[in-house]
Amino acid sequence: MAHSENFSKKNFSLVWEDVKEIIQTADFAFANIEAPVCDNREWSSFPFFNMHSSYVRASIDAGFNVFSLVNNHVNDQGKEGIISTNEIFFRLKEENQDKSRKIYYSGIKSPENKDFSPSSLSSSDNLSDSEKRILSLQNKFNYTIIKEKGFTILFLAVTEILNQNSFKSMVNFVEPGKRGIEELSDFIKEVRSLENPDFFILSFHTSEEEYIIPVKESRKKQYRSYLDSGADIVWANHPHVIRERELFRDKENGKLKKIIFYGNGNTISGQRRNPQYKNPYEERDYTGDGLLYEVKLCKKIMGECIEIILEEEKAHYISTYIDQERNFVLKKLNNNFIETLENKGENVKARYFTERKKICEKTKEENIWQ
Repeated sequence: MAHSENFSKKNFSLVWEDVKEIIQTADFAFANIEAPVCDNREWSSFPFFNMHSSYVRASIDAGFNVFSLVNNHVNDQGKEGIISTNEIFFRLKEENQDKSRKIYYSGIKSPENKDFSPSSLSSSDNLSDSEKRILSLQNKFNYTIIKEKGFTILFLAVTEILNQNSFKSMVNFVEPGKRGIEELSDFIKEVRSLENPDFFILSFHTSEEEYIIPVKESRKKQYRSYLDSGADIVWANHPHVIRERELFRDKENGKLKKIIFYGNGNTISGQRRNPQYKNPYEERDYTGDGLLYEVKLCKKIMGECIEIILEEEKAHYISTYIDQERNFVLKKLNNNFIETLENKGENVKARYFTERKKICEKTKEENIWQ
């Protein structure tokens, strides 16, 4: 996110300096861009956000290369903001096409969609039936296919919450409730069957109250239904605090099969603008922490059999630190960072981040055997 505390500082690379080695280690690093990106409008903070492409470019330079563009703020700047966001990411994709880290994104429907211009379905006479169906599905929910490193990964980003009802047909919007759950589940089943990816990742911006850590059983049931339909990872956004995660494992061999993240907190934002250093358990202070979660895919070919497994997983906790120049930057929430604060004589802050580290490490991680 980009609050005024973030975009008022112009050296955006400082944000990522301490954590970019984690991000760049991954072939694909996923992030949610929670604002329109429109260079023709002023920067804007809550309640109607807008960021400029320079802020996004800093995250790309840090290593992020797969983006969710859809959330409750996607239409904060109206139709112009949606179109601008799509155009800027298309341009970023083109600029990085020949580089080692290509850019991918999902959440805003393509310009050929009827809400941008006349539908492209009229020019599809020469396509096969399956290609026509794929084109139709892309008009319903725009997704991206990543083909690199010998893998085919399907990435779909959707939201079931918008702060305004305008222009919802231009983005991947899912109606909250039973009907929307069934519609998305059916979509996942069909697109998985037609595209046949090795791996399916769903970014889901959820219509829940923010800053609440406990997860309702109804929400768990909903996300598990998406796994049953063909998703491999459900990555939920919107709570702005780190919540529990579920690791689904094969009870016969112990291998990790699927994951649900119920909320990974924030990477960068200005929400923890006044840290309560003497009370690290203050509710708002949870918004300054985030989880970078590393997952390793492995493809094993045994004769005619191909097995795709999640071979390793690792949690990296990060936290927002406000330096002496009031730059909001990210730090790895580990002992080295805390020792650095102690060596600088910042003992109050050291004690604060020690407690924040303990809080993050207590985040529930449940193994579910199937």
